[in-house]
Amino acid sequence: MRPVVVAALGFAPPGGAEVLDVMRRDDSTGRAARVLVWSLAQKEQRVGGERFYREMCRSYLRKVAVGLSDYATRRAWAAVGSILGWTEVDWRGAKSAGAKLRQIAFKTARWGKHLLLPEAALQGVRWALAHADVEGLLAGLFKKPTDAGDWKKVNGKTPRAPSPASGTRGKTTAVICPFHDDRHPSLILFANYGGESGGGWCAACGVRVAARFAGGIEVRATTPSGFRLHRDPRPVQPQYRTRRAGQIEPGRREAVTGGVLGDGLQGSRLRGTLYEVLRRAERRADWPSEQRKAWAASAYVALGRATDRQALPDRLYAVSDMVACAWSPLPNGGQRPTSWKAVAQRRIVFDFDDFDDIQGDYAEAMMRVLRRDPWLAGPAAVVQTSWEGIQVVADLADPEGDPEAFFADEEVIGWYQSLAQRLMRAAHRSGCKGGKVDLSAAAAGRWARRPGWRMKDGIPVRARLVAISSSEKSSRVQEKTGSE
Repeated sequence: MRPVVVAALGFAPPGGAEVLDVMRRDDSTGRAARVLVWSLAQKEQRVGGERFYREMCRSYLRKVAVGLSDYATRRAWAAVGSILGWTEVDWRGAKSAGAKLRQIAFKTARWGKHLLLPEAALQGVRWALAHADVEGLLAGLFKKPTDAGDWKKVNGKTPRAPSPASGTRGKTTAVICPFHDDRHPSLILFANYGGESGGGWCAACGVRVAARFAGGIEVRATTPSGFRLHRDPRPVQPQYRTRRAGQIEPGRREAVTGGVLGDGLQGSRLRGTLYEVLRRAERRADWPSEQRKAWAASAYVALGRATDRQALPDRLYAVSDMVACAWSPLPNGGQRPTSWKAVAQRRIVFDFDDFDDIQGDYAEAMMRVLRRDPWLAGPAAVVQTSWEGIQVVADLADPEGDPEAFFADEEVIGWYQSLAQRLMRAAHRSGCKGGKVDLSAAAAGRWARRPGWRMKDGIPVRARLVAISSSEKSSRVQEKTGSE
């Protein structure tokens, strides 16, 4: 599905801009909406299909933020709920939907409301939260109206100070944080040598404190509290880490993964086979933390605070086996590669762009075409790079030692074009519309996309692994002519 473009905001998933408008309101309803949206984005749980489960209620919002009235939370609940289109069910309905419920004592505790959100609604929540965070709407949201410069006395156990004489390490302790409406100890304190002073930080509201322990525990805030989801991205210079396992040695032939960060490419050896790397990348892309990073990156790009690659790097892998042929020194005494050369060709990639619509079981249809071709060994994968792009990678039956000469052969280029057209026809028969073959992929030293999130013109786009086969073809299939 193509994204929605909102004036002055760039990309916005369905409902994202409307939720952000409610959060921007300069009244109690807007403040309650910020707390509600922040709470919805915490620890969401996928339940079957494309739905997510979250236990939430208005009384919970009044507990986590000070000063919210029942009227404000009721108005915010109705406004945000009507936009997102969530479904409220009881605990039986949530359990039947596949949700894992928390364990409570039925006579001493109460359930909250059980919400089922469509995946599109959750994407709108994450987008709105990322923009609200960048615009400073969450600053001080969970902060008590107190003077941060005063020393405040708190109750609790004094942390143990480290002892250089005996070699024992110090031990932290947790106390109730006085800088927000804390219900469980979340202010972590430590003691300096001597045990008279120390410091700490709150795991909930983020405040950092100075502490003194003469006659009890007293703390004073050194930084303001208030939640901050992400730091501003800094322009990052590409740097190759030479001290880690899997480093690229000068002159060594390797299958390489890489990422475009800033204006340069950093790379490392494949850990495992290419198809194991693709599976790991797909699992990682499903993590909620990865999705939140993508939405935060889109907010920074939309506001002009970072470029696409500064906010979120492209994740790639080399189709050819590569060798680093030029190096530059690093401050730690190591080196990083600055130029690459293809030295072997074990696989080939097909790049299809500009689809008007991608639908149907196109991936399996393409895999069937690959299995019939005698030039290919069997292992292959199909990655949908965006709403308009597909990449197909497959192992060659006979690996080549000279990629430049391999792609200069007219017979190879003729086979490549023929197979690319057969793959395109298979996609069209499955329901895809439009599209074209990018023949520039038929060259040595090309890079292809791994599954994961990236930025495309300020829009967060996820590349998905839609089909994969790491097994060799049988001898019967190897003997096929490759014709459909």
